[in-house]
Amino acid sequence: MIRPRERLRGAASATFAVYLVQALLAIAPAWPLARAVERAVRGLPAGTSALAAPGGLWRMEALAALGSSGRVFLDVAFAALLLALALGPLLQMTWLAALLRRRPLRDALAQGARHYLPAFAITLALSPLLLLALLALVAGPALAGHLVDATPSDRSHDLAMLAGCTPALLLAGLWALWHDLARASLARGGHPLPALLRGAVACLQRDALGAYVLWLALGSGLGIAAQTLGGLLDTGGSLPSLAVLLLTQSLTLARTAVRGRWLAAALDRVR
Repeated sequence: MIRPRERLRGAASATFAVYLVQALLAIAPAWPLARAVERAVRGLPAGTSALAAPGGLWRMEALAALGSSGRVFLDVAFAALLLALALGPLLQMTWLAALLRRRPLRDALAQGARHYLPAFAITLALSPLLLLALLALVAGPALAGHLVDATPSDRSHDLAMLAGCTPALLLAGLWALWHDLARASLARGGHPLPALLRGAVACLQRDALGAYVLWLALGSGLGIAAQTLGGLLDTGGSLPSLAVLLLTQSLTLARTAVRGRWLAAALDRVR
């Protein structure tokens, strides 16, 4: 039996390819937005450093001054979102194929392409659960806020709102877990319906949701650390900016590896 760590090591090239594609998809909307904001604040005495001023007032001024550039950003961001949704099944199935068995990246890509439509069918089949989670995210806090509307304590109000979000978070976690396990089953050579059923059975394992939340929390922590350190350490200048870029992208690559580690374990859960 191949251990998840060994699976991840054997799929190093696929993991790096996933990181690279995700980075390019993120740059697509971020680059025009950064250029538009830079043009908007160029005339300020403090330049782009004004965006870090307390209160965020200059940030609002910059957004208001974007003008026609904001439309360009929205168009690019929407196109990048559609491209990410279209590439998502291919990317994950290629990654799972590489994690399942050591093979050249080209062969993993061919295997991912063969499973593209079944993977998309799994996404469509599980979409009602995702819509239910989104509905609970809207209705839960609204109902909780209505019940404690007359409560003078802000703390009680915040706790009630947090409790109102809990059903939505649980449903979203179940959807994500089932989605990953069903696609992992599909990567093992199944068809959409049996893969969905095996994914559902794997979801019922006692530690399945806890393991998923653990890896999700670790990956999210690395992503938050990259964003936080990028904002704190970026002091301007070419060399500091390059150092910040290398640090944040290293953390982002580590986050991708954490995601791969979970998918490697998911393959064993659907045997």
